[in-house]
Amino acid sequence: MTRTRDQALLVPGGATPPRPPDQTVEDLIPLTGVSPREALAAARSLLATGPGPRDASIAHQAAAIVLRDFGDVRAAIRELRLAARLARAAGEPGREADVLTSLGTALVMAGRTEAGVAALDEALARAAGGAARGRILVRRGGSLHIAGRYDEARADLRKAITLTRRSGEVLWEARARTAGALADLAVGATARAEAGFLAAESLFTGTGQRLEIAYARQNRALVAFAAGDLPGALRHLDDAAGRYAELGVTVPDAALDRCAVLLAAGLPADALAGVEAALAGRITATKRAELRLAAARIALAAGRPGQAAERAMMARSAFRTQQREWWRIHATFVVLQARLAAGRPPGRLLAEARRTAARLDELRPMFSSLRLDDGPMTVHDLERLRRAPFRLILPSCESGLLAPAGADELLGLASALLPLGTAGIVASVAQVNDRAAAPLMLALHRRLRSAGLGEGSGPGTLAAALRDARADACHAAAGDPVVAAAGWSFIALGA
Repeated sequence: MTRTRDQALLVPGGATPPRPPDQTVEDLIPLTGVSPREALAAARSLLATGPGPRDASIAHQAAAIVLRDFGDVRAAIRELRLAARLARAAGEPGREADVLTSLGTALVMAGRTEAGVAALDEALARAAGGAARGRILVRRGGSLHIAGRYDEARADLRKAITLTRRSGEVLWEARARTAGALADLAVGATARAEAGFLAAESLFTGTGQRLEIAYARQNRALVAFAAGDLPGALRHLDDAAGRYAELGVTVPDAALDRCAVLLAAGLPADALAGVEAALAGRITATKRAELRLAAARIALAAGRPGQAAERAMMARSAFRTQQREWWRIHATFVVLQARLAAGRPPGRLLAEARRTAARLDELRPMFSSLRLDDGPMTVHDLERLRRAPFRLILPSCESGLLAPAGADELLGLASALLPLGTAGIVASVAQVNDRAAAPLMLALHRRLRSAGLGEGSGPGTLAAALRDARADACHAAAGDPVVAAAGWSFIALGA
């Protein structure tokens, strides 16, 4: 459930407002967010006058943005390819980079993820200056989000917020904060997402971007829904729907979000009817696949496993074509759930379900977890702590492993705790023999107590305690190599 500038569909028909006489070609692209129908008419009017390559490039790009938002992604891609050629002919690499960014976003929306990300990478390489890089990172982050690559998206968007704020680009900072909040919400960081949405809406209010303010209200509904405030979620959705109606646009995700709220309210039949109605409309390939998966999950809740399996298999096929791996695995899991609900023998299905769930964990490190007595503790659980533990011992297997998230960031249980104020962590970086780890843990806790390690103790003491505990455990086990190996599987992070 995500919405950015890339997911609105223009409703055909209705009067086209007259173009103000003082409107320039530079106004066309910002106009797509204020009055999409007017922007398209103005772009076509300009192109009819036979402008030079630079102005023609801007007009074709503006038309493409509206067509893309209308759901005609193929036509948008054609317009953007022409806009890129015209920008190149005009000898303006910055203009070409901006068009390539729009092209990359459109390609990702069409399900051509690899080509889309390549275009965005090329645009970033051509960008000159922090402001241009910030604008491109906003759209690359949003596209990575569409592709289900949430951690890479979050890394891009954090950089984008910094760059756009430094350059004083209020509109783009608001977009960066919106996209970043959506990526945060996708991994369960609801408090961070709510703060991001509120900051974005405040920034949008001063820009006149009416469509993006409507998106902001819809995004607020997501946070209310995540907090269990169903009436609040519906109020925000109604507010957004009224704003979309005034602008003459329809947003497929608005229907999807309403369906999710109805499902939570115990109305699965109403939710299923809503998502099936949205599927009957004109929508992009990526959004159609997401809606089919949503329909499958709702059909399961409505007690219709046959319909759920059909929709989930259609979604899985689309996600495979679109190279959206996390989404494909998610659809596979729903297929397995539907087959179990239909009464299929559980033996092989349960084994495959366990493998599929493990693969989902691998692809979403924010949901990696430790199995505790009262259930799993995930990274996003840790990020929601008001006060982190001062020191923490994690004796389970691979608790110190980190997963890459973008070009220069790592995610995992240990990396989530340190920024929250945890001074030190002992964690493993390998599979650990339980029996061999037990004497090491006993020795470590004895060393920690004898050293009086509490808040305010000196630096380096945790690593020293672990070093001495390794020696104690090996001595007690008469040099047992398995105990020695277990000792060296643990590392100390921090003090």
